[in-house]
Amino acid sequence: MNNTLKKFLFILSIVLISAAIFACGVFWGTKQNYLGQLFTISFMEKTIVETRMTFRDMQYLDEGNFDALKKMINGRLDRQIITIDVLLEEYPNEKDKSRAIWLLGKIAQHREKYPVNMQATEFEKANKRIQNILSRSLSEVEKD
Repeated sequence: MNNTLKKFLFILSIVLISAAIFACGVFWGTKQNYLGQLFTISFMEKTIVETRMTFRDMQYLDEGNFDALKKMINGRLDRQIITIDVLLEEYPNEKDKSRAIWLLGKIAQHREKYPVNMQATEFEKANKRIQNILSRSLSEVEKD
């Protein structure tokens, strides 16, 4: 065999071996779900966080610190509002969409009656987004 053919076969074998190793790695990685586990929160972790928040709410109640409790609950509600809005953008189920919009409309009506006073300036962008979400939802609820 000539020298060029040897080089070609050598490079081809390296490419094929590399592709086989890559394919095995992808197969093994998806089978083991390493990336999925890396970016997920376990049910136990979520339960611990929720329990800690509920416990802190109880402490505020026991201490009679209703302003701090209201601030914690409103903060949690704000996070849930943003989560629902993000899910609405990509969620195909119309029944769930209409229920979510109805719920956001009810929250908007409640916040009109009992306004939330968030004084932290670092949350201004989030507060504006929440106000936009709630005003959109309120207009949808008022149409019905």
